[in-house]
Amino acid sequence: MKICYITPKFYGGSVPFFEYTQGLASLGHEVHVIVPGREGEPAVDKVGNVTVERIASDHSSSQQHFRFSFLQFLFAAHRALERQISWDIINVRNLPGASILPRFQRGQQKAKWVLEIMSPPLHANWRSTLSNYRIRLESRSFAIALVHAQEVAEDIFGSDNGRFVELPIGVDFDHFRPGKNPDLRQALGILPNEILFIYTGSIMPIRQLDKLLLGFSLAQQTAKNLHLLFVGTGLAVPQLEELATELGLASRVHFSGLVSYGDIPAFMHTADIGLGYVPMVPWFDNAPVLKTMESLACGLPTIATATRGNKLYIKDGVNGMLVKDRPEILAKAMVDMAANENLQNQFSNGREFIGQYQWKHIIGNILNPTYENLVTTNHMQPK
Repeated sequence: MKICYITPKFYGGSVPFFEYTQGLASLGHEVHVIVPGREGEPAVDKVGNVTVERIASDHSSSQQHFRFSFLQFLFAAHRALERQISWDIINVRNLPGASILPRFQRGQQKAKWVLEIMSPPLHANWRSTLSNYRIRLESRSFAIALVHAQEVAEDIFGSDNGRFVELPIGVDFDHFRPGKNPDLRQALGILPNEILFIYTGSIMPIRQLDKLLLGFSLAQQTAKNLHLLFVGTGLAVPQLEELATELGLASRVHFSGLVSYGDIPAFMHTADIGLGYVPMVPWFDNAPVLKTMESLACGLPTIATATRGNKLYIKDGVNGMLVKDRPEILAKAMVDMAANENLQNQFSNGREFIGQYQWKHIIGNILNPTYENLVTTNHMQPK
């Protein structure tokens, strides 16, 4: 098949996007992606077996997204498609105005258009309702929608189950595996008899990581041998650094800064306990928690918040701990886990429970058959 992906993220800035495209290319498909570009990047090149076409954008190298508007990106992608071969599948990441492409793109009459909805709207109340309505309306211009979780699809489409295919978020078992990194642990200043908790991912205000830090502060009052490592970057880092200093924890709370996807396992291998923390708010409840899967795949005993997304991967008391996001409850879980080596050993088997979420299984058993079915059957076309 000839498959084209259009997404408003730098290539490599989204793990699922990277894994889906590279995995499809490894199966022998011709895969082309249209993405925003950063200064110094070539307009067109090959990354693995995927052809990457970049649209110039106003940006800074530390951003994961671009600054120009979604509409500018869509019109630029529209022009790029006009110059290209006929694609079998055109997969468009959900963004406002996405239906412009299938409705007005006349150069790709034979293509089957797919809308990719990889996370629920991260808004509250009326904004979430409005966003779901917009997605539902725009999805009518696509042959089908890919949605990461059944619950998210039901929130958006209701009883119209024929409008979507569930495509889970996955984890690379070859990349994330059990291991130790004593050199990096020593460089961070963590002693062998100390316990290091690790959080990986976006450090943005919407993620309410002050609750996690306050929970760690309470735990530290009981157990003096604890450290907390934040791996990632984001707008909330200065606030958290200031809070750590105010709490007298500057030497116990560590921030890695920006870490590439390829280097995340090295940091995971410094830790004793993983944290699958997301705030327990409606707009995060169904969200896939990639950090939880990566922690389990690395064999780390894991404490996670009891969202519906985390319950996909952790059965409380069997392969991890599920807790509420209140600081005092997080603190108790940290103290209990840090003090109980038997519990840590029991929960280090989490990898065994998430085998079905390996990327190669998701791509081979769900994504590729879905595309093949669209191409070989008379599935509905954009209206």
